[in-house]
Amino acid sequence: AEKSAVLLRNEDNLLPINKTAKVGLIGNFAIKPRYQGSGSSQINPHTLVSVHDAFIQNDVNFVYADGYAEHEVKPNKKKIAEAVKVAKNSDVVVLCVGLPESYEVEGYDRKTLDMPPSHNELIKEVAKVNENIVIVLSTGSPVTMPWINDVKSILLTHLAGSMTGPATYNLLFGVTNPSGKLSETYPLSLDKGLPGGEFLTSDQNVLYRESLYVGYRYYDTFREQVLFPFGHGLSYTQFNTSHHEIEEVKDGYNITMEVTNIGHIRGAEVIGIYTGKSRSLLYGPRKELRAFKKVYLDPGEKQKINIFLPTESLKAYCPVKQEWVLENVNYNVYVGINVQTTDEIFQILVDDANDLSYLKNYQKENEMYYRRADFNPSIKDFTTLFGGESLPLFFANRKRPFTLANNISDTTDYWWGRTIYKIMAKTSRKLAGDDVVLQEMAVETIKELPFRSLSALSSGEVSTNQRDAILLLVNGKPIRGIFKFLRKKK
Repeated sequence: AEKSAVLLRNEDNLLPINKTAKVGLIGNFAIKPRYQGSGSSQINPHTLVSVHDAFIQNDVNFVYADGYAEHEVKPNKKKIAEAVKVAKNSDVVVLCVGLPESYEVEGYDRKTLDMPPSHNELIKEVAKVNENIVIVLSTGSPVTMPWINDVKSILLTHLAGSMTGPATYNLLFGVTNPSGKLSETYPLSLDKGLPGGEFLTSDQNVLYRESLYVGYRYYDTFREQVLFPFGHGLSYTQFNTSHHEIEEVKDGYNITMEVTNIGHIRGAEVIGIYTGKSRSLLYGPRKELRAFKKVYLDPGEKQKINIFLPTESLKAYCPVKQEWVLENVNYNVYVGINVQTTDEIFQILVDDANDLSYLKNYQKENEMYYRRADFNPSIKDFTTLFGGESLPLFFANRKRPFTLANNISDTTDYWWGRTIYKIMAKTSRKLAGDDVVLQEMAVETIKELPFRSLSALSSGEVSTNQRDAILLLVNGKPIRGIFKFLRKKK
């Protein structure tokens, strides 16, 4: 939990918190932490220690306020007012916020990059009365931060497990120095992604028109401004790299450098090796991560490190020859602490590289994917890239007759289909109990469930005979369906 946490922001070195400070601890996540994902990954921990518990165990001088109720997504004016009162009388405010289970769970996609209004509004109001705000962010995926300029520090703990409390305490008060790095990009907003991107079309097809430009490979290549780049992560100390050298060895290159802790406390830094190509005949990202190493250093300590860069990792897939190839071009080698903070240190010209001059026509045909600006591939561009006159699209059959391969949601254009779906959705919600998240998961599962899986998913409660009867009903054969449904299970 400590090693995976990422210090995203730390203005005026607000963190670590002085142990003598009067702390306002705000947010229901502080007493009921979001410490794991929802769905099939859930476990029942032997011990669960919250941030509130850890503050008590370590004699922190603090006052607590809820700020929002558990599972509450709409702003609660009364609880926010109580939180503001606590914040006014605190030296430092620790706000525990993030994404509740209902916002990210297996079985269905997130509908927004935003945190719940209850969390965002709480931060906004507390920031009006106290400038020393630390955000403890519990989330399994990126979120937008409209309040980022109103807070000084942001500690991303992800979903930190059952010991989330002690880990968060140690990081906030400097017992442990944060050293985690982002394995994803935090965009400014959803519309700052790929132009014309899509999740799911009305005919149930997802077209990955962005091709290789996914995640940081998109944002870095097209110079999109982001909240936090891939690989970002701060520390309570500072590091410096120098004396970079590269040596060609068997099957690759050894890259060496000296890393120095120039701060006053022990810490760890991650050094990344990225590569890119000049004048490539194959389209692709500006930079890609190839290797990295984490090094732990005491204050003032200097260490020489070696990172191996395999030649094999420089290969790219050639869609014309349908094989992995090396190009006869300069490979740029970058060293840095994240994808944006890199320096071009070396250039490599690989021996025995392939002659790819035959790709000039391919480059002309797929010009859109070679652009470094105005990148907005159409379906036509993607079809050409795919190598055919049309795409192998799947079109769900939403007309009778339906088969066992159809999803239940395919039948809802018909009365019997809608009725059966509503009955099954209602039953699923009831079986899920009071857990709103499990209810939503159950309904989404039913919606995408093929008829052939009805018996297996119901553990035999719906027999194969009854399953076939339901199929007869949605196919507009109610008399046959009802008689079959009433027969003995088998």
